[in-house]
Amino acid sequence: MYPSLSLLAQYSLLPITISALIIGNGASSGKCYAQTPPSESSQNTSKDEATKKAEPPSAKSYIGLGGTIGLSGNNTALGTGGLAILSRNVLNDLLSIHSNNVVFGTAIPSASNALTLNFPIRDSTTQEIVVSPFLGAGIQLRNIDGLYISPLAVGGVDIPLNKSLTGTIRLEAAFPNTGNTDMGVSIGIGYNF
Repeated sequence: MYPSLSLLAQYSLLPITISALIIGNGASSGKCYAQTPPSESSQNTSKDEATKKAEPPSAKSYIGLGGTIGLSGNNTALGTGGLAILSRNVLNDLLSIHSNNVVFGTAIPSASNALTLNFPIRDSTTQEIVVSPFLGAGIQLRNIDGLYISPLAVGGVDIPLNKSLTGTIRLEAAFPNTGNTDMGVSIGIGYNF
């Protein structure tokens, strides 16, 4: 009878494209499919999501408690030991301010603040920080018949334990004008914020 007809027609109507496939045998029958091109906003959203996924997670600030073991010196509690209030304020992935307030020891309480350079080591797959060694310098404050300020050197390691907690161990040395260096090791756990 009538030969089979096969025809693919594509009509472009802005903003949609209509493709139609018409197959007929005697009487024409067909199906129509409409496709809309992706909008600009959805393309921008997917680019933003890809950018966010590409950015590695950053270091977090924390505050916590621990203890200080005095290694040398007796000018302050840093040298004799005591309860430590430890913190880190992250400025960026490479710079932080590490603080340590040693109280309830056998010597005068002290407050240490140091600007530190961080060396974060990341997991190769997740890019999460596994361990973050740091080195820095700052000042130690102590109140002995007036406020005294001494230079301070610090080095240590911050270890993220989970999304909420970070463990820290640090060695601090303060150099008061008495010539007797106060040195102590502080160990503690901080709550991330």
